[in-house]
Amino acid sequence: MRARQRAFRLPPAFDRSPAIEKPKAPTPVPGHHLVCLALAASVLLNVALLHSGTGAEPRAPPQAGGGVRGHGSFAPAAAAATTDHSLCHVALKSRADLPRYLNDLGLTGEGVEVGVRRAHFSEHVLQQWKGRVLHLVDPWEHQDAVDAKTTGGKYQDVSNAPNAEHAENLEHVKRTLSRFGSRFAIHRKYSVSAAREFADNTLDFVYVDARHEYEGCLEDLKAWYPKLRKGGLVSGHDFVPDGFLKEGAFGVQRAATEFAKAVGREVQSISTKTRSAGREEPQRVDGGWTTFYWIK
Repeated sequence: MRARQRAFRLPPAFDRSPAIEKPKAPTPVPGHHLVCLALAASVLLNVALLHSGTGAEPRAPPQAGGGVRGHGSFAPAAAAATTDHSLCHVALKSRADLPRYLNDLGLTGEGVEVGVRRAHFSEHVLQQWKGRVLHLVDPWEHQDAVDAKTTGGKYQDVSNAPNAEHAENLEHVKRTLSRFGSRFAIHRKYSVSAAREFADNTLDFVYVDARHEYEGCLEDLKAWYPKLRKGGLVSGHDFVPDGFLKEGAFGVQRAATEFAKAVGREVQSISTKTRSAGREEPQRVDGGWTTFYWIK
């Protein structure tokens, strides 16, 4: 007597017949999240290229600051005109990354560096930035009395050298940068006076590294910020805890944080450990001197 044969059916786990489901509406993604995702994808792509041997070797960091090498693209240049990057935390590892960040944001017109000294950082910017002109603002002269309340009546800063040293520094700048031709312009003036020579809403970036006490840094930010176009980048050096250090009197952190808040922006500081800002003890990179930045 033959046994009755049973129909064979696949278990549910192996049933590959297509299930008909009602399509779900996609969840909208905020614009600034898309920018952050694009930044992350770009960094991963560049890391993969470098490991595969096909990526271009990045240039060395500047002599001053001891910055770490940059990491490829940071943001699509085409998005610079319409996208607000001001609150999108981009993990720059040192100020050496700033020129290429400017390129990727499409900020390749004219920029200003306030406080030049021997142009170590200026040279690095001109090597990697694709912009037209870098304006170098520095009086290259010894400064005496400033705000007595914070500095005892003297400008206390390691860069406030005798006039003879300033003169030699200026000649060094001219020799070092001569190979860049018309891509740089020297303005031997004090910061606020030089700012009056520029029209409002015309500059792509301003980098402030001049007076470091609170009043001086705040004065520079107030003078130069209107000169930036919408979407331009403001940045500066020595975002360190306020107070008197062996290098001089410092109040950059307070000035930058207060000014950013007044204009509705959040300070971002370059650090390998955290990208929060306004903290009492910022991480010290770039040879011990942190850089701040934000987008207008």
